[in-house]
Amino acid sequence: MKLKRFILSLVLITLCAHAQALSLSAEQEEQLKLAETYSSQVEQYYQQGLSKKALPLAEKAFHIRKEILGEKHPDTLSALTNLSLIYNTLYIHDALPLLKKGYRLRKEVLGEKHPDTLNSLSHLAYAYIKRGKINQAIKHYETFVTTVESSDISAEKLKEWAHNYFLLSSLYTALSRPQDAFQLAENRSAHTFSETQIITANDGATLLPADAVFISYLTHKNEVLAFTLQANGSLTAHSLGKIPSLKDDKKDTQKFSRTLGKRLLEPLKDIIKDKQQWIISPSGALAFIPFETLRFEGEKEPVIVQHQISYVQSLSVLAMLQERDKAYKNLKRRGSLFAMGAPIYEGVDNTKLPTEADIVHSGSDSAHALRQLNLKWKNLPGAEKELEQLSNLFFLKKHHSRIFKQADATEANLQRFNRSGLLAKYRYLVFSAHGYLSPQVPELSAIVLGQVNNPEGIDGYITAGEWAGYNLKSDLIVLSGCETGLGDAVSGEGVMGLPYALYVAGNKNTILTLWSISDDVTVEFIKTFFIKLKAGVPQVEALTATKREFIKKGGAYSNPKYWAAFVLYGI
Repeated sequence: MKLKRFILSLVLITLCAHAQALSLSAEQEEQLKLAETYSSQVEQYYQQGLSKKALPLAEKAFHIRKEILGEKHPDTLSALTNLSLIYNTLYIHDALPLLKKGYRLRKEVLGEKHPDTLNSLSHLAYAYIKRGKINQAIKHYETFVTTVESSDISAEKLKEWAHNYFLLSSLYTALSRPQDAFQLAENRSAHTFSETQIITANDGATLLPADAVFISYLTHKNEVLAFTLQANGSLTAHSLGKIPSLKDDKKDTQKFSRTLGKRLLEPLKDIIKDKQQWIISPSGALAFIPFETLRFEGEKEPVIVQHQISYVQSLSVLAMLQERDKAYKNLKRRGSLFAMGAPIYEGVDNTKLPTEADIVHSGSDSAHALRQLNLKWKNLPGAEKELEQLSNLFFLKKHHSRIFKQADATEANLQRFNRSGLLAKYRYLVFSAHGYLSPQVPELSAIVLGQVNNPEGIDGYITAGEWAGYNLKSDLIVLSGCETGLGDAVSGEGVMGLPYALYVAGNKNTILTLWSISDDVTVEFIKTFFIKLKAGVPQVEALTATKREFIKKGGAYSNPKYWAAFVLYGI
């Protein structure tokens, strides 16, 4: 009976809608077409910053739709939103009533959790900021965040709304509410990396050694907030304002050490300078910056000389890593080293095909997307030297090590080892192969194995999404050939996302390179690092000591463009 009533209600709704459509006169139909044309022109003018030209057209589109369709019709509400946004640009005081009305109507018609309603709410909150009504803005942004956190919102939409988290965190910072500002940053990170449990600053402080400081950054475009947390529970929040463009060559470390050191570290100097260990959680394009190279104002040496630096995605991830560290200390009978390197790349067709954005927007999955991109990979002759050095350090029989190279360095062999459970029996995994860190589409970040003579269904790319299907029990994965996929770093999720994907697979720490460096330097760096690791030096300390040795060597090796590329995500 209920089903019949439901079907009948659907029929009535359809008939009513059809009746409304039929009731429109030819003149009204023409008027609505004209309103559609106006709306298209409004959007073009608005995107070009020509709000004054857009305003009269936006008013006409709104009034036509309101008169014919009614004020609650979706098309009318869209026209109202366009009109209110233009008013918010030109006449702030006149915009507020329109934004309030738009939010109220969308909430009534669509419900409070609908994306369009939430968009209206965020526009209203921002209008209060522009009018200087900070408490009202905070109230509305808090409603926005609370609603989002309790809703089933797509990851794409959450990314689109990330700026709202930043703006609210900025308001909290301005009002000296560091706890609220910091927790909001953690919540934003949770959306990116799917943490199962978000911890508070008070709980996180208990995880930090006395000589350590946790430094977290939150970015929106080129605006930056910074937070510091110490073992004694002291938490600070800082608005660092706008930083220089990060589209320059990130290997120009001299420039970055001067400009970014002053902007990113100097405001925190009194808190962090006396702390030996810095645990940094970057955000956005800052994930492409090797903080080790930065300098305090007036200092001749980079901060790596005095401070030990590691990276994590968030405080909550730090807690998860420490739990894993405790669990893995009880593991027994693990082999020392599993390595794959020097895959065969050349021999594939390198015709330039569509961009990342083109392919992802077309709906292709990650594997198809990477094949369509048909990225150019050159063979890595230096990778064989790296594997040879590792085999000399970890004798295959004594350390139960396995090394695959050349034609054997394939995704098929990696899958085979994983299916047999053998991949979970190694402490260190090394991939001396190309790594692809996608700044635009994090799910495309991948380790690139052999590209020649792969069987059906094997493309040689182990993407961030595919690592979830692997079973690891490793303390460390080293990716010695990573490089960013694009010249302009617009997001750091590709850098931070790949180590997190490896964590999901069962790994603890990850070392990767932010840019490609010469084969000889890589071989020497990896050898020096693993000698220390084999001697029992903890991973972060071993990496720090290796970098300091390179600095002291002088000559070409002391140049930051060689040693600064290696960064460690973990503890």
